[in-house]
Amino acid sequence: MNTTIQQHQEQQEVKRQQGKISSFIGNFQAGTLLNKSGVVKLRGVSPLALFPLFSCYLLQGNNFYSGIITNAALPFKKNRA
Repeated sequence: MNTTIQQHQEQQEVKRQQGKISSFIGNFQAGTLLNKSGVVKLRGVSPLALFPLFSCYLLQGNNFYSGIITNAALPFKKNRA
């Protein structure tokens, strides 16, 4: 039972972080900043769609590379080619 409570608390923390990141993206026009910085889409998922994911992994101290390889819930996959 304690594990269930801990998982719920972790999920709530992730949602809180995602909300803050979404606010940051909107307030600071992250898409425009990414574009001006030379971050452009060549193919696949847009950089703006990846930005919140990068940020969450960074804030949580998780490894982004293994996270996108092992996370089946993501709507995209790493192209290994």
